[in-house]
Amino acid sequence: RGSYAEFGKQWYQRRVRGMADGQRSHLEAIPMKELVARSLSNNKELTFQAGKAMFGPDITNGYSVTAPVIQGVPPEGCTQMRGTGTGHIVLLFRGGCMFVEKVRHVQAAGGVGAVIMDNTPDASTVLAMSGDGKDDVDIPSLFLSKEDGEALLEMYEGDRLTTIVELRDMQTRTE
Repeated sequence: RGSYAEFGKQWYQRRVRGMADGQRSHLEAIPMKELVARSLSNNKELTFQAGKAMFGPDITNGYSVTAPVIQGVPPEGCTQMRGTGTGHIVLLFRGGCMFVEKVRHVQAAGGVGAVIMDNTPDASTVLAMSGDGKDDVDIPSLFLSKEDGEALLEMYEGDRLTTIVELRDMQTRTE
């Protein structure tokens, strides 16, 4: 039985192989990352394929971030966060402002990472989150599909106190 990440990798590879050469170069340039969510209270683990940000630190060469997850307030993260994100990876929804603006608000609230979930169901394109050319983001961030984001949110809603998320480079698995 394979992981969600392995399934996502295989889907992505099939999609790239099926495209015309002109379209292929754009998708092949998007580096993919993983998000691993663990509920410590029931030992449930979910692994998702995620798009990386084109700003902030790159999650590569063994660099990863692991922390408890919280949902951002406001949920789109387009204004200063209410409450604190200190020491957390913050889950936000896409829309309303630029990706980099959302991540800056998480960083200002003390967050150690950000996850932005798509607002378009069944989106077939993998996104790499774009920045604005400034180099002022010091925390990593990843982009999840709407379906994967909802699964993460459901895990969090069921176990707010002990859901831990790891943002990392794609892992090769043998199962």
